[in-house]
Amino acid sequence: MKKICFAFVLIFAINCGFSQVKDSTSIATVVYVSAGLQSFSNININSKLSRANLPLVPQNMPELIIGFAFFGKKYSGGLEFSGGGALGGPTADKIDYETSSFRGNFSYNLISKTKFAFTTGLNLAYTYTELIIYNEDTVLDLNNLSPTSNAGYISLDNRRLFFGPAATLHLFKESIIPIRINFAYEFGITPGTWRSDFVKIENSVNERGNNRFLLRIMIKADF
Repeated sequence: MKKICFAFVLIFAINCGFSQVKDSTSIATVVYVSAGLQSFSNININSKLSRANLPLVPQNMPELIIGFAFFGKKYSGGLEFSGGGALGGPTADKIDYETSSFRGNFSYNLISKTKFAFTTGLNLAYTYTELIIYNEDTVLDLNNLSPTSNAGYISLDNRRLFFGPAATLHLFKESIIPIRINFAYEFGITPGTWRSDFVKIENSVNERGNNRFLLRIMIKADF
């Protein structure tokens, strides 16, 4: 819980910093939606899954994003919430991997034209990830709800902070549907040790060294 509060305080501080930037022109704001791809450099828990002959978490996964952005004469940025994941497996043993992020960005407008812009800056993101491992053939008898009598379901999670460079290409800025193409590479700055809210974990693993590349296409949502 302390890590969650810390992450939100950091991102809130960045957003407050945005509002203090003095720009000599009016600041345009927009609400946007986006579809994208997040590509992880590695997923360390896959070593444990492989050893148990379980489905692996894919390193490339789709994500959906909704956010708020501003664009001034010299500076731009915003806040967003994103979610993605993967599920399934070739056998009765399945995984359900879900990740959600709250992200802040602050950028400098390298090129700013009427219809076109290119910006570079930094991202700070807090990410919560849940991994559920289960067997779809497992039967739960409601007449026997003793936890020790029921198996076939494992719930793990981790929490991480990410930080890294980002660049955005703004197209058709003055049109009805402006488009932004965003690239980012985020370094995991906290280890992200896998844990459980329900049971004690032995021989856990963390996601240290697991960074991610982001590619997103964003369109205006507040028509």
